[in-house]
Amino acid sequence: MKKILINASNISISGGLQVANGIIQYLLREENSSLDCSFLVSQPLLNLIRSSGIDLTNKKIFMLPRVSFFSVFNPYKKAKFKAILGRQNPDLVYTIFGPFYYSVGDVKHIVGIAEPWILYSSENAWASLGLLKKVRLKFEIFLKTLILRKYVFLWTETEVAKTALVNKFSKIPINISVIPNKPFLLEYYKEQAIINEIIKKNLSVSNGLEIIYPAYPHVHKNFYFLIDVLSHFKQTYADVPFRIKLTLPKGNKATASILDYAASKNLSTNIINLGTLSTDMLVREYIASNLLFFPSLLEVSSATITEAMFTKTLVLAPDLFFNKEPVRGAAVFYSPNATCQQIADIIFSIFSDYSKYLHSIELSHSLANNFARLDTYKMHLDMLTDA
Repeated sequence: MKKILINASNISISGGLQVANGIIQYLLREENSSLDCSFLVSQPLLNLIRSSGIDLTNKKIFMLPRVSFFSVFNPYKKAKFKAILGRQNPDLVYTIFGPFYYSVGDVKHIVGIAEPWILYSSENAWASLGLLKKVRLKFEIFLKTLILRKYVFLWTETEVAKTALVNKFSKIPINISVIPNKPFLLEYYKEQAIINEIIKKNLSVSNGLEIIYPAYPHVHKNFYFLIDVLSHFKQTYADVPFRIKLTLPKGNKATASILDYAASKNLSTNIINLGTLSTDMLVREYIASNLLFFPSLLEVSSATITEAMFTKTLVLAPDLFFNKEPVRGAAVFYSPNATCQQIADIIFSIFSDYSKYLHSIELSHSLANNFARLDTYKMHLDMLTDA
């Protein structure tokens, strides 16, 4: 029996948390006589797994305080990791998203890569950063790339990302698996009650625009630009009722800064910050929305777009390469160089003739439905079994 240590101790925020939660819950429930899995997770991930109600009795699941970029200098965390690794003595370590900052010795190591700053170069994304953040990020990318060069077994979420990895590490023999990022939300296609809610969704804007943008406040998520666009929209089309729902973590400095900026633009009554949501609550917020405004400047594979497609929520996003693979044309794109006023005008055109987009909404829902039936969790299992 192959012994595998599933390592997600470096994941604590954002979409990576949902992906890791889905993979780990699948492996916890999956009866497989050929694999003996143990799990190393962060505290936020352990909380998320427990909230699902899954029975963890007699499961080999261990919590390690989050292993971040600077944990390499923390001897306590390193010693605890080495102790767990020694006790479990795995044949294979699977780090769901890397890079990982501690060595696993001679043990075979599969690592997932979903860091867009490492894979791609984006002038728009870099332009959004201040000088100090640019310097720090360049230093982090340099060190992370050095770590990645040590790996020979990788997985990523898109063919575009695989091509970027091949080009970046062309002189190093690496094996790369591609497993699509199917968000945990899409498991809800099995729940008939949710399907019925989506089928019966009111596809109109008669009561105004209900916009949603669920994202963590990373700089490249472009929240200040989003606020500027909505400020232009409110000034130009004052008679159009709208609000936008965000899922920014409460008590966070970046969240406070974004909301203060929105207030300075007279948008306090238009912005609702829902805080971090459970999967159940997020599903229903999508269903209650008629537009996803997704201004992110850099992604590998965003679950957000697929979630919107699945819940019949029209997608508005910049015409950038990482948005093309999931939507396949079933979205409203704007030029990455478009002004705030130009995008505000596009939002008004959506509001004024929403019925024109119903075909795109139904097409995107159909695409996401087909995608939901991909057993990507089994693809992870097969990768581990065959490694």
